[in-house]
Amino acid sequence: MNYKPLEKNLRKNGFDYEQVWREGDFAIYKQSKEGINKNWFEAIQITRHDGYEIAGTKIEPSEVYPSNEKWGLLGFTCVDFSAAQKRIEFMKTHADQILLKNKEVDDNGKVIVRGQNKVKYPKNKEFCIKDLIPLNKTIKPHNFYPALKKLIESGEIKESSRKSLGRGKPVVYYINK
Repeated sequence: MNYKPLEKNLRKNGFDYEQVWREGDFAIYKQSKEGINKNWFEAIQITRHDGYEIAGTKIEPSEVYPSNEKWGLLGFTCVDFSAAQKRIEFMKTHADQILLKNKEVDDNGKVIVRGQNKVKYPKNKEFCIKDLIPLNKTIKPHNFYPALKKLIESGEIKESSRKSLGRGKPVVYYINK
């Protein structure tokens, strides 16, 4: 699969980032902020997603900067470039251990990766995205779309109807097969 590369210059959480080194899935970004006379460096392990759709907008497969939830696992802020290089070396040599810390076991004993938890949904009843929120308190709502897409692709659920509630796009309802 072709992934859109991670940008070399980006803005996140009020900071500007410039990629100053990259080797495979590891990179170092220089972090700066206007008005602050100090630079930090972020050592990261780049991950990927396979694309998804949100409200009819397709998001192409791409490389991803570690999220705030993954900080301290796949990303670290360092005081200088040398410290960032040392952190990268540690991450490379301990990648298997780091990834094991990023896993959980579901009710059936199956290993799942955090952030990709299986979405719980009402059985034998039509439901929409809004119905998933109280059933999935540990999953952020924007993660429901890619999770539902995977459930549809696997044949576990299907789209059952679309209902217009007046303004905007119709609400999509799903049901398990």
